[in-house]
Amino acid sequence: MTHVHAPLGSHRGPRRFTPPAFTGDVLECPHLYLGACFLLTIASLSAPPAAYASQDSATRVSFTLPFRIPAQVGSLRLADSTMVGEAVVLSYDGPNVAQLHVFVYAPLRDTSQASVRSALMDEVESFKQSLPVGLSRGWYDVYRFAFESEKSIRAGDVVVPGHAVAIAFARGESTFVSLVYVHAFRGMLIKTRLTIPEAGWDTNAALTFPGQFIEQLASVR
Repeated sequence: MTHVHAPLGSHRGPRRFTPPAFTGDVLECPHLYLGACFLLTIASLSAPPAAYASQDSATRVSFTLPFRIPAQVGSLRLADSTMVGEAVVLSYDGPNVAQLHVFVYAPLRDTSQASVRSALMDEVESFKQSLPVGLSRGWYDVYRFAFESEKSIRAGDVVVPGHAVAIAFARGESTFVSLVYVHAFRGMLIKTRLTIPEAGWDTNAALTFPGQFIEQLASVR
């Protein structure tokens, strides 16, 4: 089990971003401001725990991750982890990937099927509603929706409900596809934000990451 302590407050993005159109938690947090105080301990499969803390003290909410975070998923390796608002934010690096962040949110208060589905779709809608903000602020020049679909994953004998939405966007002469996958796993929402070059995007090996990530969480405690 991994114990996490987070500040009460807003969801903010991590300090790493590539390309500049996408900063942290989708486009919801362009200023990359971290909360007043956080402390995070993560145990990965092969790396020692990492601790993060600010100098200020503040009221904190804590929760326990009911799984271990994989240090590697396919060819993608865990490069960074931090605590942002009430989410653990994991950054993975790998070939032909512009940006890959995974947000593991604090446990849902209501884990009934209807409530989980509602929370999952709220997260998807939040991403979609944030897109015009990026356009107005010049984070990209143009965007269009590529697809949206139900994206459940079978992990062993368990079906993990999920949803996916993707956009294509351009900034200058560079074009990318950005995909958001939201899954409900063991009472938590897990959001994967993957941005890859548009050229050959549908054959990019990183597209298998969301499913492999969930499968690895389910297979190792």
